[in-house]
Amino acid sequence: MGIEKRQYERLVIPGDVFINHRENEIHCTIENISNYGAYLKVENVSHLNGMEIGDSVSFRISTPDIAERELSGRILRHTIDQGSQYLAVYFFQQYTFD
Repeated sequence: MGIEKRQYERLVIPGDVFINHRENEIHCTIENISNYGAYLKVENVSHLNGMEIGDSVSFRISTPDIAERELSGRILRHTIDQGSQYLAVYFFQQYTFD
């Protein structure tokens, strides 16, 4: 079994993300984030209706450690783990979180 090597470090920080998808705003919490993507825990799964892998989304990130800003990306993966739902988002451009 091989060990996955990531090109960009993933940061584990507390914070909220509010995804804009069509007419819905989906509240998520950050599980981890890197320069090219984020893994997010969905807080209200009822707003996921109609969301598909590959959909483009914009979202607002708010954490104590990162200045609030708008990001954009594409839904890469949707998973369910122990009853919780998660989204993986791939950013359209590289972001830095210093």
